Amino acid sequence: MLDRHTSHTHVRAVFVAVIMLLIASAILLVWPKTPYFETSTTTQVESYKQYECAEGKSIKAWYYSDYTRIELSDIRTVTLYPASSDSGRRYVTDDAYFVFWNNKKDAFLQEGNALTFVNCVTK
Repeated sequence: MLDRHTSHTHVRAVFVAVIMLLIASAILLVWPKTPYFETSTTTQVESYKQYECAEGKSIKAWYYSDYTRIELSDIRTVTLYPASSDSGRRYVTDDAYFVFWNNKKDAFLQEGNALTFVNCVTK
C-alpha cells in the first residue's frame, strides 16, 4: 500500500500531465496555419511539371485553377497564387516573399530579394 506522501506525489504528477496536455491541445487549436507550407489540397490538379535547376536543385509544380503548389528539392512546400505578369506566368505568396515565374519550359524562384532556384527547365 502506498504511503500518504507517495500517493500525493502520484496525484500531483497526473495533475501536471493533464494540465500540460490541455495546454498543448489549446496551442494546437489556435496555432495559425503557415501560408507557405500547407500540405493538403481539395481541388483537382490541372497540370504538373518538374523543373531541373542549377546547382542540382529541382522544383515540382502542381498547377490548380486558383493556385499553384511547389515542392522544392530542399523539402519545402509552398502555395502560391496567380499574379499579373508582362510575360509568362507569375505566382506569389500572400506576402509576396516567394515569387515563382515560369515561361514555357523555363522557371525560377525568388525568395525575398534573392533568386534561390535559377535556370530551371522542365524535364
